[in-house]
Amino acid sequence: MYSHDCTVTAVYACTVGEYVVMVRASNLLSNESAAMAFIAEKPVAGLSINTSSEYIQVDSEVFFQAVVDCGTNVHLDWSFGDLESAVNAGM
Repeated sequence: MYSHDCTVTAVYACTVGEYVVMVRASNLLSNESAAMAFIAEKPVAGLSINTSSEYIQVDSEVFFQAVVDCGTNVHLDWSFGDLESAVNAGM
């Protein structure tokens, strides 16, 4: 059995979205095609956190806000330091 590997590269600069990559292999006897879908996203950058108060009374509510300067499809996993958490809280 013969196997051949060919690697090519592509750069998806600045354009976020879904793409479909297709390849076709052929010779004098036959041809075959394959396709694969993927999503190009921007990386998360500039994460900061804001709070309604740095000091709170026990048993009172405090609000937190996450701010992300850049990124697509961002999900947040929160840990509040008291064994409580919020997982996959989207923006």
